[in-house]
Amino acid sequence: MSKRVLTDEAEILEPLDLNNMSLYPQQALDKIVGDAVAYPAHWAGVTVSIKSAQEVTVSTGRYFDGDTVYEAEAPIDVNLQTYLPLVASDERWLALILRGSVVQLPDQRTFETSEDPELSVPVSRSTPVAEARQFAVIVQQGNATPAPALKPVVAETDCAVAMVRVTASGVQEIVPQESARVKSLYEHEGRIVALEVKVGTLFQIADTLSTDLAALADFVHSMPVPRPVIITQMRRDIAALRRAANVPEGARADWFDWCLLYDNWDTENAAWLARVDEGIQFPYASQREARLELINEDDPLIKFSGRRMMPTWDEVVRISNEGTGATRDISQLVHTVTTLVKRTVSRSVTSYGATVNVCENAAGWGVLSGKEAGATFTKGGETLQVVANLGTTPGAPTDQNHQYFAVRTVKKKRVTRTYWDEVTEEIGVNGSIYGQTFLVSQATIATAIELQFTKIANDGDVHLFVCETDATGAPLYDKVLANVTRTAADLGAGGTGRKKFVIDPTYLTPGSRYAWYVVTDGNHQLQGTTGNKFSGGTSFLATDGAWAQGDTQFDFVFWVYAAQFQNVRTVVEFQPMTLENGMTEFRLLYAGWQPDGTALEWEYRPVFGGSDLPWYKIEAIDDGDPLSSPLAGLPSLVQLRCTMLATPDLAPMIELDEVATYRTARVGNTMRAISEPIDLGLTTDTIQTLTYYDDYDDALHTLSPRIMVGDGPALVTPDVTTLTYDDDPNRPGHVAAMSTYTVPAGTQIVRACPGFTTSNIVVVPFVENITLFAL
Repeated sequence: MSKRVLTDEAEILEPLDLNNMSLYPQQALDKIVGDAVAYPAHWAGVTVSIKSAQEVTVSTGRYFDGDTVYEAEAPIDVNLQTYLPLVASDERWLALILRGSVVQLPDQRTFETSEDPELSVPVSRSTPVAEARQFAVIVQQGNATPAPALKPVVAETDCAVAMVRVTASGVQEIVPQESARVKSLYEHEGRIVALEVKVGTLFQIADTLSTDLAALADFVHSMPVPRPVIITQMRRDIAALRRAANVPEGARADWFDWCLLYDNWDTENAAWLARVDEGIQFPYASQREARLELINEDDPLIKFSGRRMMPTWDEVVRISNEGTGATRDISQLVHTVTTLVKRTVSRSVTSYGATVNVCENAAGWGVLSGKEAGATFTKGGETLQVVANLGTTPGAPTDQNHQYFAVRTVKKKRVTRTYWDEVTEEIGVNGSIYGQTFLVSQATIATAIELQFTKIANDGDVHLFVCETDATGAPLYDKVLANVTRTAADLGAGGTGRKKFVIDPTYLTPGSRYAWYVVTDGNHQLQGTTGNKFSGGTSFLATDGAWAQGDTQFDFVFWVYAAQFQNVRTVVEFQPMTLENGMTEFRLLYAGWQPDGTALEWEYRPVFGGSDLPWYKIEAIDDGDPLSSPLAGLPSLVQLRCTMLATPDLAPMIELDEVATYRTARVGNTMRAISEPIDLGLTTDTIQTLTYYDDYDDALHTLSPRIMVGDGPALVTPDVTTLTYDDDPNRPGHVAAMSTYTVPAGTQIVRACPGFTTSNIVVVPFVENITLFAL
């Protein structure tokens, strides 16, 4: 202690002296705790136990906060009834946080009422007699979700003594927060001793390594080093020999395939009985494809523009520039624009079913640069042609251009960009290009552009386009999002006024700059403003169909209309999906968008002889057991609906055009794949294959690895096949099969022919990847 109270025998003590007798020791102890212990927001000696289904008990202990120590002298009961989830399947984590406070403890004391002892009448009253540092327990709750729930994030300045997991039935689990516990000197000493032993061992190993490296260096320095010129000559000679021998690039003694694409597989072979879809899968015994159609397109809760469907909306003006001051003839200069590229809304594909399996060799997509992994997005009659390099690995499902979501019974691919850089329509127009850029500050679904005409000629169509702009704000004519044409007669030849150009709903992302422009060879005139009244964009003139010249002193008068949605939740029912004799899976393919803050949830309901089953969410997480899938009973008819969750300004959209389809399918019970011929580049009489299977079950499946010599057609069975099961308990069906084959001497051309059968078409395995090599 740095201070103490001094008194004399004849001295009359003051109350302050008595208070200091307790204050000085406390201050000294605070300094010792702050200097030597210095734990911020930690606990010591506290335990948490279950008192009842709704209550836990926090024992006595201490709470350290810098140089201050708070203490609970009695156990604290915490009632958690109000924090229990309401849904039986939900759970929630609760953090028990200690908070310190200083309280004064009162008691009855006798006080004098006068300085004169003879006149004083003592009275008794309550007064603070002690000051205590105590801690209380508060509860910080996490979100109630299906298991596993996330634990709440505790601030660094708070001390959580334990995490408590609760369900609707009460307290289930208590997890002490050891990271926030004060460690004793005894614990620290034990850890230091263990570290000292390990450090000593490391010094010994380092000394040994140093000696070994020195010896190795002496050996390496004594080795003869070939001159670089000799290595260069050898490489040149080998290259010359390969050219002279005309050795094919694929002639190697080993062959490997990720089983992701059809490139290395002979689907025309008579023995082929498989399909390649993120692994070699069982073929379909039956499948059906039909258009996605609504039960009632006249439903007042939805609205169509073209074939784009969204919840019912009203039109409101979102962006505008109004006023007068100048006019501009929009056909002063005439030129020809040979091609304007209109972009298409990105496709989404969702596959669901007991037989839908997911390939786990995602690393394999990286080696497939230049290939199109999104084959499921193609549709007969629609031709897509790439016009821009997106700067990423094409076909990689986890790159920035695709969202890829997969569990055992759900597989979803979606291009995350709202519009594809694909050619779907080439528009040739002739005439002058005048337009206006504008900034979109909030997410908008544009429905129309309105212009103020001051003169309308008797002829000359007016084509209006909405396009993206580059980083400098210049319009991009090869990124057209919407277009519409109005004739002079439609506009009202010889008249003037505001004319609305209705476009298909077009999603405009916030913080982006877009442009509208008109192309015409008619003698029309538009109203404008001067003096840079509209600061959100710039008017422009394109003189050659490619380059745009901006005008900082003139802006066109215009109005951008946007959708304002009437309902935040809309349920839309589709025509049922069917397949004769039942289905094991189905796939939905459609174009659309789903802005942040909105949702598009698909639900389905199997129908078994008029049974009234519940609706199931397609993307709901299940237990991974195919036999528990609602499709395990092979329904022939499945009802389908979607729920569109919107905001007043945004909503998801589905384009129900000829490409919007569903496919129902049922797999067969036998699979056999045949690879393209493999030139080993040498002759051999022994072949080995290493095949990785997933979702394999000994009780249901029978492996039949084979190879084919030359063009066969006979299949060669292995002399021996060894199965190695994955040690990971989360992947019990992951199996590696090593097969050894004896082939005629001199064999050089072979084919890999993996296959198997299943006794239950609901539970089917697939080939993940395969390697073949000559010995």
